[in-house]
Amino acid sequence: MNVEERRVEVQGLPTRYLAAGEGPPLVLLHALAESALDWRWVLPALTRTHSVYAPNLPGFGDSAKPLVDYSPTFFARFISGYLDALGLERAAVAGNSLGGLVALRLALSEPERVSALGLIDSAGLGRTVTYALRAPT
Repeated sequence: MNVEERRVEVQGLPTRYLAAGEGPPLVLLHALAESALDWRWVLPALTRTHSVYAPNLPGFGDSAKPLVDYSPTFFARFISGYLDALGLERAAVAGNSLGGLVALRLALSEPERVSALGLIDSAGLGRTVTYALRAPT
């Protein structure tokens, strides 16, 4: 498996991501205070059947850290723009914690873009969202 580190501009924000594999697209979204590298332990299995893309969300890793409201809506719009920047009309999306919340928001706001949804210990499933997930920095 050959994992490539790539960069793309998404809605004016420089974004670093990992890409590997061949097949239907699968986008992996990391947890709060983490990065795309969190997925490295599952990439070998996933890349056997999918083209896998794992971005560093804005504010994390080597991606841009703009002065914006880091809300779930912001991240969902960002991921929609990320899919556009990669030329992906539709993809399976999986997320852990904050990434799960972002994946869920994308699936609810643009269901035609999400072919499958995987939530791993996802935030956003209860009635309240903790402060840590409402205002990540």
